[in-house]
Amino acid sequence: MPTHYIITNRLVTRVPTTGSIKVNSTEYLRTDGADEAQDNLRYGEVRFTERTIANKVDSNKAIDLDDVKIVLHPDLHREDYTEPEQYERAAEKFTFGSQKVFDKLHQQGLDEAHDGDILVFVHGYNNDLRESIETLCQLHVKYIREG
Repeated sequence: MPTHYIITNRLVTRVPTTGSIKVNSTEYLRTDGADEAQDNLRYGEVRFTERTIANKVDSNKAIDLDDVKIVLHPDLHREDYTEPEQYERAAEKFTFGSQKVFDKLHQQGLDEAHDGDILVFVHGYNNDLRESIETLCQLHVKYIREG
């Protein structure tokens, strides 16, 4: 199953809340849109299961987010460092999510086995995570599964 890359400005927390899903070993993302957009962008990946794709093709059922693998790349948190210099030293050695995602996209574009385009989908305003993932799945069915 192909990987889809996402960039989100949704609130990512270290504490689970009602309506949140775990997106890496320490962080959670709300799925219901009951948070405000943030200034900090986070980068990650989405993979659909065969069952999710089959349900979308056969009946256009709503997506069950438990059947979708959503992973956000961990980020450095300034509040974890007591001195600004500590954070700066850590940041020099850290590979941020943006670098990871764009390196993968660049490599995919160079890969001889990849003969298609790279589609960038911007979900717009006032969409919660569930709506955005739903639309991403519809694009997957239309442009990847159907060809």
